[in-house]
Amino acid sequence: MTVSRKVLERHRKNVLIETGTYKGTTTKLAVEELGYDKVHTIELQEYLFNESKNNLKDLIDLGKVFIYNGNSNVKIKEVLDLIDEPVTILLDAHIDGGNFIPNVTPNVSWCPLYEELLHIKNHKINNHTILIDDVRIIGKIGWGSGVILDKLVEILMEINPNYVITYEEGETPNDVLVARVI
Repeated sequence: MTVSRKVLERHRKNVLIETGTYKGTTTKLAVEELGYDKVHTIELQEYLFNESKNNLKDLIDLGKVFIYNGNSNVKIKEVLDLIDEPVTILLDAHIDGGNFIPNVTPNVSWCPLYEELLHIKNHKINNHTILIDDVRIIGKIGWGSGVILDKLVEILMEINPNYVITYEEGETPNDVLVARVI
């Protein structure tokens, strides 16, 4: 988890949609400590999905956490179809050296940000709070090398021209892009 606790707390809605579950740390924090009523979280990699499912079993059983295995650029639409109120959306799905396993990791785009944002753009609600984690990587190395920050901001403004874009602390200062309506 690199998105800071403060960012998740400051931008809390009733529901969090998270792409990139990893091991479920952010999901657990959101429900147990930050007061999110529900979290829908999507994990591409089956081995991480299974580990997260095990780590989050109690919260899943309580109906507070819903975990999906699959590509977030597809699954996010399915999750958004269940949503009928503004929510917090944390976009943190990417494949990197820390979670890539040869012959195990699916052969998909290493960063689904553009596709995820297009699904959000097509949703009936256009005033979700959107958090994009790991901005420090965008346009630079690894999964972020093919992503252009200005293009992400352009899509965000197409979703809602009233979005205010700020950058807040994550793993490093200004590492989380926040799009919200004030």
